[in-house]
Amino acid sequence: MELYIGGTAQGKKAYVTQVRGIEEARIWDNFEEWFREKLQESAPKSLSPEAESMAYLEKHPDTVIICDEVGNGIVPLDSFEREYRERLGRLLCEIAAKAGTDCMWNWTENQIELYLIRHGMTLGNVEHRYIGRQTDEPLSEDGRQQLEKRKDQWAQVCRTWDMPYVFVSPMLRCRQTAEILFPQIPQIEIDPWREMDFGEFEGKNYAQLNGDPRYQAWIDSGGTLAFPGGESREAFIARCVDGMELVMEQIRQQLAYRACPKCRETEDNGMIQEPLPVAAVVHGGTIMALLSHYCGGDYFWYQVKNAEGYHLRLSLQENKMELKEKV
Repeated sequence: MELYIGGTAQGKKAYVTQVRGIEEARIWDNFEEWFREKLQESAPKSLSPEAESMAYLEKHPDTVIICDEVGNGIVPLDSFEREYRERLGRLLCEIAAKAGTDCMWNWTENQIELYLIRHGMTLGNVEHRYIGRQTDEPLSEDGRQQLEKRKDQWAQVCRTWDMPYVFVSPMLRCRQTAEILFPQIPQIEIDPWREMDFGEFEGKNYAQLNGDPRYQAWIDSGGTLAFPGGESREAFIARCVDGMELVMEQIRQQLAYRACPKCRETEDNGMIQEPLPVAAVVHGGTIMALLSHYCGGDYFWYQVKNAEGYHLRLSLQENKMELKEKV
């Protein structure tokens, strides 16, 4: 049994027949339409749609199911649509658990395009202050204008029409940035991705800290010492990596519903797979922590300006990132 799920008109059947080479007789296409029709039938049924489909699959274990993605995390207002979404989702989870693992994962390796984006400018950024997890300040007006200018570019780079959601730090400046760059795309907050805790240096800039022996000691350590009353770099990196593990698990759950990626036709009439785009709006510190951990190199190599970021290739099976380019 194999299960392929994706958005409408994304080439699922073409992928199954042309790339996988599966004959039409084995294919159960438009599974979501069959399920909807069964739920809408008014005549009494001896079997529920769930039981009927599972009984068929028991008799025909080589069936290949193709289903459009339903819901994308949005709960419908209509009671029937809610029931349809929930029941179909649970059934697909059950089918996915029984389906062959090859079809679930053979394409996902090196098929996740991750975009780590630093939030837009705030007043604290302009004043070069240490603005960490203690200060939940909003974007400045200049920061909003900055994001509006880059909005179309990020939409093209991230292929927002294929994005099911965007990951964000829960802090206001990141959520506001995601609202501007990716309007109407649901946000998933990742709490461990809050900015570093700068402790007693929070809200201060170099002019205010110059001459403080504790600040000089921190500089002399190359930024590895813990901030007084705050975090060390080591603890911060570990926290950010914990957040990345949460993100990877969320993506794996999404892919359990989305076993076929979007495909596009090549010049020689073949089919190639489009990677799943995943965007995350976070802090400059979060980006430095993640890239120094996963990609190696010095922590400060990965400093990035507001509204800029990095494009990476994410490997779920090996928990690895490959740096592609700065954006």
